[in-house]
Amino acid sequence: MTARFAKHWLLTNLPIALVFIAWVLVAQILPVNAIIFPSPGSVLEDVIGHPDVYLHEGGVTFRASVYGLLLGVLMGTGMALLSWCSFALKSMLLPVSLLLATIPVVAIIPIITRIFGPGMSSVLCVVTVVTFLPTFVAVSSGLHAVEHSHESLFKVFGARKWQQLRYLAIPAAVPHFMMALGISAPSSVIGAMTAEYLIGSEGLGYQLRSAMANFATDRVVGGALLSTVMSIFFLSLAQIACKKILARWG
Repeated sequence: MTARFAKHWLLTNLPIALVFIAWVLVAQILPVNAIIFPSPGSVLEDVIGHPDVYLHEGGVTFRASVYGLLLGVLMGTGMALLSWCSFALKSMLLPVSLLLATIPVVAIIPIITRIFGPGMSSVLCVVTVVTFLPTFVAVSSGLHAVEHSHESLFKVFGARKWQQLRYLAIPAAVPHFMMALGISAPSSVIGAMTAEYLIGSEGLGYQLRSAMANFATDRVVGGALLSTVMSIFFLSLAQIACKKILARWG
């Protein structure tokens, strides 16, 4: 068991180690200015020397990602359930959601900013939109992914609408919901950083914008690495939850 775990850990982290080694070699061998290509040592020095900056800005992005993810998932699931119960709502919501899914998030941000104003409220709204769309589409697809024979059997026995939803549609939608959560979890960090970069006054996205303006490339890379770690953390939690819930549900 220990050998299998060690092998899995090695295979999982080997690409990261190779990228880090290549980064060190390129920084030492090639005559590239540190402003253009900072070394791992300078990035690490900036992170260790300014932990308060990274903790504060990272905490802002983390909170925006978590709150936006929760709102987006809850709204997407709720709207999917309502559209399943009402054919009229489904006819209205699904095409609009699919249309919004094709629009880049950077095109939506100016509209959201005009409505909610610049600041954390708009950032939270952007993350909610980013996570709402995949959740709504996936859960809606799952609710309707019921075998026709099972649906007919429920109707033959006189099952009511809420009984069909509880015992037939929702169990069919659980795998789709978990898939949407796995997609939305890391996307929430990207959405938060994009909004912070364009309209925010704090957070990792704002830190990246300020650092680029001051040619502090080591802080740009440090913020990007922290956001990567945060995205991997979100994705790992979603995968763990997916395995546990699907195993228990099955």
